Amino acid sequence: MKNKKIISIILFVFLIQVFAQSLVFAENKAPKNEKLIIITANRLDLEDFKSINSIGESNQGYIGLMNIRGAKGTNDASSYASIGWGRKSYVLNKDLTFFDYSDVAKSNHYKFTTKEEPSKISNLNINTLIQTNSESDFGAIPGNLGEIAKKNDLKISVIGNSDKEEPLLFSGAIAMDTFGRINSGNIDDVNIVDYEAPYSIRTDYDKLLISFREQYKSSDIVVIELGDSYRLDEYKKMMTDSAYEEYKGTLINRIDSFISNVENELSKNDSLMVVSPFPSLENYKEGYRLSPVYILNENEEGLGVLTSASTRRDGVISNIDISAYINNRFELINPEISGKPIVEKQYENPWTFLEAENQKIVSLSSVRIPVLYTYAVFEMCVWILTLIIGLFYAKVPKIIIRAVKFILRITLLIPLVILIIPIFKFADVIYSLIIGLLFLTGGYAIISKLIKNDLNTIAILSGLTTIILLFDMAVFNQFLIKNSLLGYDPIIGARFYGIGNEYMGVLVGASLITISIFFEKFGFKNIILLPFALAVVFIMGNPMMGANVGGTITISAAFLFLILKSNGVKIDIKKIIGIFVAIVLIVSFMAWMDFNNENRSHLANTILTIINTGPSAILQIIIRKISMNIQLISASMWSRVLILAIILMVMLFYKPFGVLKKLCQKHPYIANGWIAILVGSVVGFMVNDSGVVAAATSISYVVVPMLVLLLNNSDDINFLKK
Repeated sequence: MKNKKIISIILFVFLIQVFAQSLVFAENKAPKNEKLIIITANRLDLEDFKSINSIGESNQGYIGLMNIRGAKGTNDASSYASIGWGRKSYVLNKDLTFFDYSDVAKSNHYKFTTKEEPSKISNLNINTLIQTNSESDFGAIPGNLGEIAKKNDLKISVIGNSDKEEPLLFSGAIAMDTFGRINSGNIDDVNIVDYEAPYSIRTDYDKLLISFREQYKSSDIVVIELGDSYRLDEYKKMMTDSAYEEYKGTLINRIDSFISNVENELSKNDSLMVVSPFPSLENYKEGYRLSPVYILNENEEGLGVLTSASTRRDGVISNIDISAYINNRFELINPEISGKPIVEKQYENPWTFLEAENQKIVSLSSVRIPVLYTYAVFEMCVWILTLIIGLFYAKVPKIIIRAVKFILRITLLIPLVILIIPIFKFADVIYSLIIGLLFLTGGYAIISKLIKNDLNTIAILSGLTTIILLFDMAVFNQFLIKNSLLGYDPIIGARFYGIGNEYMGVLVGASLITISIFFEKFGFKNIILLPFALAVVFIMGNPMMGANVGGTITISAAFLFLILKSNGVKIDIKKIIGIFVAIVLIVSFMAWMDFNNENRSHLANTILTIINTGPSAILQIIIRKISMNIQLISASMWSRVLILAIILMVMLFYKPFGVLKKLCQKHPYIANGWIAILVGSVVGFMVNDSGVVAAATSISYVVVPMLVLLLNNSDDINFLKK
């Protein structure tokens, strides 16, 4: 009794501690009447920005890496559009058909297709952009930034282009209004013919500077497109390496000189942003898929890195955050964007930090799929091997059975190994993984030798996994999860913080099997279960910790089911409705917390989207989740794990007949835990974008203990023969 009271006190204190945990971001708002200059230098990489002296050698300014994804994968045009529209967008180069008002034929055609008057610069394909993005899951509004600026009497102009054989203006997607119009700029008379340049076209930086000075006087935001870097990268395949490097060096010097000249024109309240919306094709192929962004505020000293509430990761932002940054600086109210204002954080050596961070992200990304594929295949092979052992149980030496049981438990150790490898800090991720696996396997072997009971060793393993995950979310700002192979990838950008669906499934399974084995050993007590469940659910759903709405629904359903079953309550339709109501209340509480948080997470953003868009937003969310799960079922290795687990459990239910029922009767609390995990797997599958992943990682905590216990009950086994 004394030990149980101590455990309850520890859980209560821990819950109070994590409740008080908070994270605060400071958003920078510039003084009114400032101007913002945005220079887009497409296809440049972080090392290129560093070699531009006005950026790399500057004693002020902030540098960051930008996620470039659009609504459907990645391309230059979609990243440009996402920057301006504040939501993930889908655009093709052919849809950016901008023309100057002086082109009478195109002006007339524009009036015919839109029934609107063209402006100085307009896009002939604005209707295509509207139609394409209205069908997207992300709800991007083409021309959002230009429209909100126009309504607030802010003037945006565009100069430059990325013309090759055909005219091409990427930056128009940033500046245009919802009819594809830009009031002022110069997109034609900024190039010169140069037969020693890619496509025999080169930006005339003198003309560009003159145009900038003209637009600067009358514009609040000037977007400048430096097309040479894009043209060079597109033309690279036609050049020798030495010719490319020589021209690249010349180009970097020209860009540096132009940026310096622009800086000299700025007033003290102005800001300059230099952004590469898409990396070079070579770097992209090698996995370096985050692009550099640089911000200079004329009235601020110091160096640092960029971050945002979208990523909650120093040095990393999303392309949709740039629109939020612009809206924030000019104090514009824009509910149609999902990005978050960029935050500038002081760093002593920002370049060193960012280069290391970039390399770490790429290293993890490059091995993530092979490692997880290997883990999934290994797990399935062990399960199948166990079935084969059961088939020939009477003829298999005991030492092999013990070895198989140990390997079974090792499959539950691997998620823990993958979680803690950031602690080792080796340069090579695979080396860290191997060292971590050997270290923890050795330690677990010693524990298994000292503690003969298989259930106890499983409880220790799953309990340790649960504790580390909870503390990482609640106390350490998800450091381990963010840098884990089972975490999330900033390059993919589906999630940047909190707990992803892989570890969400692990936490559901590990926490439920841990508490179930505990009750099997020490007897059931609500005084233990209720605070434990409350702590896990709170941390999972807290917008500044786990921040996983689907995970909150999943783990709430699982724990509520376990609480009812453990208290001997019969589950009927009324209880199911009660569980549903309780989940709604839990999610509502988390939403209330989120709305009272300065930097809102996915939950508050989703609710705001539904409020602003209407019921159609709910339908979009449902369709997206179904679509994602269908894709994963057909393509993901985790779907194979889930299917095998289901087949295995069905087989065990029928062969040998009655043994699974007898096992559940012998271990009633563990049986309740298994059923709760299965409930969580089903709910997790239904309410998450990648529910297949969550279901597969959680169901392992049913399959492994079940197989271990069946191997321990030798009187009931010859699995498939009885």
